[in-house]
Amino acid sequence: MPASWKPGLFCALALCLSGCGEERSDEMVGDSAAGNAEFAQAPAAANNAPVLAQAEPKLAGGPPKNAMAGRRIIFRSHIELRVENLGASSDHLAKLVEQQSGYISKSNVAGTTGNSRSGTWTLRIPVGGYLKLIDSLKELGELVRQSSESQEVTAEFTDLQSRLVNKQKEEQRLLSHLDESTKNLEDIIRIEQEITRVRGEVELVQGRLRVLSDLTSLATITVTMSQVVAFESPVVLEAPTFVEQISSTWSGSLAELTRCGQELFLWIVGFGPWFVVCGLPLWLGYSLIRRRQRRLQVTPS
Repeated sequence: MPASWKPGLFCALALCLSGCGEERSDEMVGDSAAGNAEFAQAPAAANNAPVLAQAEPKLAGGPPKNAMAGRRIIFRSHIELRVENLGASSDHLAKLVEQQSGYISKSNVAGTTGNSRSGTWTLRIPVGGYLKLIDSLKELGELVRQSSESQEVTAEFTDLQSRLVNKQKEEQRLLSHLDESTKNLEDIIRIEQEITRVRGEVELVQGRLRVLSDLTSLATITVTMSQVVAFESPVVLEAPTFVEQISSTWSGSLAELTRCGQELFLWIVGFGPWFVVCGLPLWLGYSLIRRRQRRLQVTPS
């Protein structure tokens, strides 16, 4: 082999080794990603339950982008609006919620037509349409107040997933031990009690995971709308003329005189029975006394 070929041969061998190393590195990354996917699905597969570790939704104009990086965040907002027509605004609100594939979980409307009316709606919206719906709701009327809050539960969610995997493995070990390793009645009863305890803990963890999954996949928006009542200015009356004052004074005096006469007549009518009951005996007694005095005067001494 000529000496001039040796450097070229060494370079070719180096390139081949480098290519093999890169291919091995890509295979390791792929295996790691597949392992993470299997770990995320392990809690559900062990129980034939739905996968709780779902992929984060793709946010198009949604909440901050950090929610897409495998993080679990609960979003809540409260919006208070002042609208001109509560009925039309509530119908428009329902259409906006439907467009974002959400739903109204609770609503309450109070007041009567023509008077002050207000209503409160609790909306559950997919995280992807969270901010878009808030912007649309602001166009329903005049914004009075808005508040937003977020709560990250990534650590709790991950911890619950790990606990679920461990508890399900513990349950499987107990079941295997119950089927294969023991025939003693006392041991069987003790193992069944442990299985019941572990099963209860598994169900608690699964329930909490479902709650967190629901809260993080659907944002909560509370909307309060109050209807603006049209202001009616008081009617200003013109001052009466002098002739009108005389007429109103005469009418008022005549009405007062009529009222006094009616009250006097009613007083006399009301006193009539008392006069008959009390006055007639007094009049008879007085008449008898007068007659007796006259007789004494006529009789000679």
